[in-house]
Amino acid sequence: MNERALPVTNGPLAYEALWDAALALTDHGSLYAEPIPFAEIDEILSEFPKKPIKFEIAGRGVYDLEIIRSQIEHLRESGKRELAPLWPGPDREVRGGWVWEPYSDKRIWDRATALFEGALTGYQQLVEQWFPRLAHGLQIYAMLPARLTGILTPPDLEMGIAGSPSVSWHLEILPRDHQTSVNIELSDDNTTNTFEHNEIIFEKMREQLHRLRPEAVGWIGAFVRIDGVDVSSRTPATNMAYNWLWDDLAQVGWVEGLFTPAH
Repeated sequence: MNERALPVTNGPLAYEALWDAALALTDHGSLYAEPIPFAEIDEILSEFPKKPIKFEIAGRGVYDLEIIRSQIEHLRESGKRELAPLWPGPDREVRGGWVWEPYSDKRIWDRATALFEGALTGYQQLVEQWFPRLAHGLQIYAMLPARLTGILTPPDLEMGIAGSPSVSWHLEILPRDHQTSVNIELSDDNTTNTFEHNEIIFEKMREQLHRLRPEAVGWIGAFVRIDGVDVSSRTPATNMAYNWLWDDLAQVGWVEGLFTPAH
């Protein structure tokens, strides 16, 4: 789990893994936010043997060249000519300062919404592919389908690192025939995460559990969670999906300790 070694073959986590590999191959850092031409990646890959091979870059990870080649070929067949960043990037020209300063509040909201959608999709994929027998005993999965409802607190530059952007969120449980979705709003006051605010959410979640997931009332608890809006790591949605899965597995005794996100 801490090595994020439960691969999925498609979707946002698979694309993030390819983007991470492309950054490593082209020697770009995690803040790089421009498309990478396939031609540039092809030239680098041509220096490696054609047979299946894995290679390691110190401080970055282990990469499977066969998977990289296959994914790029699939994208090329769909008409793509370059590998674009998956998540909304910076929209302001700001040099220096905190890593989130080049993002307007609107762009942070765009990124947060996309990241949470990707992480939730990835979480479902991980559970269904790797833990199918345990799925309905995992807290988040057992509540799906649901609407992930969150309040985004935008960056506060005066607070320094404590003012980094974050989302306070919970799940609104939906009937079984509905689709999981994400709804994040931009905070315009300071009522988010107060005791009174959370108590209203808890009461609503308890009512939804009794009505829509009565079989899980005895072991699922109402919760409000806070996650940062990551603008600096190479695989932000993967980190978030694994973190949620780790916490769910910890509740059933399958893992211990804290999850360590990748950079």
